[in-house]
Amino acid sequence: MGLRDEASLAALTDDVLKTSEIEGEQLNVASVRSSIARRLGVGIGALVPMDRHVNGVVE
Repeated sequence: MGLRDEASLAALTDDVLKTSEIEGEQLNVASVRSSIARRLGVGIGALVPMDRHVNGVVE
């Protein structure tokens, strides 16, 4: 994974987690990161099993 992809993935993951926290929801960091990586088409190694709720939030 390139530095640009890693930076985008980290920024988007942080954004989704912070937004969810504001709404009073705690999401699994690995699930959020995995879902975003799938959407971006970025390989991050072993992906966490899909969580439909997290995928919906990421979408």
